[in-house]
Amino acid sequence: MSADFLSGAPVIVRRALLSVSDKTGLIEFARALADQARILILDEPTAALSQQEVHRLFEWVRRLRDQGVCIVYITHRLDEVAELSDRVMVLRNGSVALMDDTSAVDRRQMVQAMVGRDVGSVGRPTAVDEATLGPAMIELDSVSVGDQLVNVSMTVRQGEVVCVYGKLGSGTSQLAELCFGLRQPTSGTLRVAGADAKLPGPAEAIERGVGYLPPDRKREGLLMIRPVVENMAAASWPRMARARLLISKRTETEAYSRWSDALKVKANQPAVLPISSLSGGNQQKVMLGRWLERESNPLVLAEPTRGVDVGAREDIYATLRSLAAQGKAILVVTSDYEEAIQVADRVLVMARGEFVGEFKNDDVTTANLIAASGG
Repeated sequence: MSADFLSGAPVIVRRALLSVSDKTGLIEFARALADQARILILDEPTAALSQQEVHRLFEWVRRLRDQGVCIVYITHRLDEVAELSDRVMVLRNGSVALMDDTSAVDRRQMVQAMVGRDVGSVGRPTAVDEATLGPAMIELDSVSVGDQLVNVSMTVRQGEVVCVYGKLGSGTSQLAELCFGLRQPTSGTLRVAGADAKLPGPAEAIERGVGYLPPDRKREGLLMIRPVVENMAAASWPRMARARLLISKRTETEAYSRWSDALKVKANQPAVLPISSLSGGNQQKVMLGRWLERESNPLVLAEPTRGVDVGAREDIYATLRSLAAQGKAILVVTSDYEEAIQVADRVLVMARGEFVGEFKNDDVTTANLIAASGG
């Protein structure tokens, strides 16, 4: 659908049948154009688009700019700022931290303005000695899910962060859903913590110790109208419940207090205000804290920093590395090659539902990941 839309061909579809990328990107863009808008505000328009779709979207943005449309482009992706914008404004805590011509500032200056301090370039994590790793917590042995995953085998051990990198539609999201019981294998074997795992649904996955961050936290993970403390405690409610299934606010607040400082969650009145009042980065940290309170191991994280600013990304990456050092087995599924480079010990590249490459240590580079994924 998306390729036809951006090439100009008329397309008739029902929104309910669209993919996440079409719903959150192209259709919303088309809706704005239908009224021949002269001022167009785009808020994270590429968050759920493939690289090919991003290039097509940029072509349309440039075409509209050349036709005199005023475009306000909101993004956390600094490469997009450099590629598209004429002027850049950085907001931090509701105030203007930087405003200048894009040509007059570099990436480091923008990052410093965003986080309020100097941040060095983030490189590869220190190589892990494989001899120190613990037992396998996730094992896939020749697993297939229809034609979406084909004969996939992989292992994630205690003490390591494994990334599965692939473009949208490559099968990465189906792999994450499989590990949380949202999809069922049609063949092959899935093992969790060394035992064959029959995961007919998320409830069974949670009981087996699996924690999961979905790619769309607002639709699939968070209770948007409920307070912050409830969202962090949600996975542990069965353990917190007393007689008549009552859960005290004090118990939930204590759970929040255990993790809010460690995860650097910024929230005013967390016992009262809904989680919708938080930034995307703080929402994601609360989601992660939910599974830490549950003592989940392994953790399966799908697009963990989508729609998250640079400072929150830095915090989340540091947390994941710390958790791995404490013995957590962490599987990160991502379409962001920079994320894979910055956080993973090993990177498996997926295309068309199959693994097409594996890289570790110095071989985890932008060129290798993009080339292996068909880019």
